[in-house]
Amino acid sequence: MTQKERIVIGRLAPSPTGYLHLGNAWSFLLAWLSARLGNGKIFLRMEDIDPARSKPEFIDGILEDFAWLGLDYDGEIVFQSRRIQIYEEYLQKISPFVYPCFCTRKELREVAGAPQVTAPGDRLIMPDMGAVYHRTCRFFSPEERKQKTGKNACLRLACPPFEKQEYEIIPEQFHTAAPIFSFNDLILGKQEFDLNACGGDFAVQRSDKVWAYQFAVSIDDMLMGINQVVRGADILTSTPRQLYLFQLFGHTAPEYAHIPLLLDPKGERLAKRHASLSLKTLRQKYKSPAPLIQYLSRFLAVDGNAGSARELLACLKEKKIQSLPWDMLKQYENAIQTNFT
Repeated sequence: MTQKERIVIGRLAPSPTGYLHLGNAWSFLLAWLSARLGNGKIFLRMEDIDPARSKPEFIDGILEDFAWLGLDYDGEIVFQSRRIQIYEEYLQKISPFVYPCFCTRKELREVAGAPQVTAPGDRLIMPDMGAVYHRTCRFFSPEERKQKTGKNACLRLACPPFEKQEYEIIPEQFHTAAPIFSFNDLILGKQEFDLNACGGDFAVQRSDKVWAYQFAVSIDDMLMGINQVVRGADILTSTPRQLYLFQLFGHTAPEYAHIPLLLDPKGERLAKRHASLSLKTLRQKYKSPAPLIQYLSRFLAVDGNAGSARELLACLKEKKIQSLPWDMLKQYENAIQTNFT
């Protein structure tokens, strides 16, 4: 099947931990357009896995934002908070490679000389990736782990290379010494990362028993049949971890498009703290999403008077555009400074 014949199965995956902002609208608009241009599917997944931060009012706000923008979705909403049993089952599938880690955040920060994660070309990276984990707890004996009883532990996934004494059976694809993962990004082109340079052994469950982002989204993408993921360039170095999980579970990974981030006039990445650019605030300021849609469409070199996402889609189809013009975004590298107000 050629790229043009391939039906895109995408997803909108907001975290209801605050109100969405302009940068979120940019990401979701591109994901939605990519799926709808080829008459594909787009699913909505609420990544409400963290009960302490996810709030019902933010879920309501997200649905209102999508309705205002003109973004629809297929099927029922998927809530991660209702999929705990599924994550438990998939954890068992890789249990030989999972171990408890008793290191506190303070201890991890104090590791002397811990190198920070970098990405090729000084591209933006996932903010909470942190320093490389030095396998401190990986080789504890059963007796040493028993001595830690009562101390909170997260669960980490051991990353290759594996040592012979660790496991009786090592998956054939992980016999190589260097855990290199590569993929062709729709915008950034060929990407290649050493998994250990991207943090090494990573958590699949936090010490408070909340499932880690990497683990939950990988399983959900597999089970939902997602074959295209559109997200910000700050998640670029997260991708090797998810590729590793896909390999462990014997599943084909989706294709990725790491889009340039929208920055505020000071050059800072837009976040939920930018209340003035929250979609809730913009909905109150503008009766129609037209100013926002038209502003974002400029980055795709689309001129017009589209008043909603659906009108922008119709405009692209009228021009016989069957797939999103990812090439238009290559010129921005990894960020776009915005002056939208």
